[in-house]
Amino acid sequence: MPDQNESLTNEYRRFNSWRDYEYFLRLVRNSPEFAEVPARKPYSNVGGFVQFWYRHRPTGRVCRLVQPDGPFRGAWELVPNDELA
Repeated sequence: MPDQNESLTNEYRRFNSWRDYEYFLRLVRNSPEFAEVPARKPYSNVGGFVQFWYRHRPTGRVCRLVQPDGPFRGAWELVPNDELA
């Protein structure tokens, strides 16, 4: 069974409230398994979305955490390989 942090890199998530987002942000920031890395590409062409990228140390996968901005509910997702170059 994968550990909790590894499963975080396999899921796609939206947030039901600002509180849910803040909880998830703390979870990732306090995890020794994740390291914040510079975001290289904007989340969308619309712009203005606040995002943070995190590398999962054991696997090297990079995920982005996008802050909610109503009605957009935010996102936690893997960063596509073409955005990492």
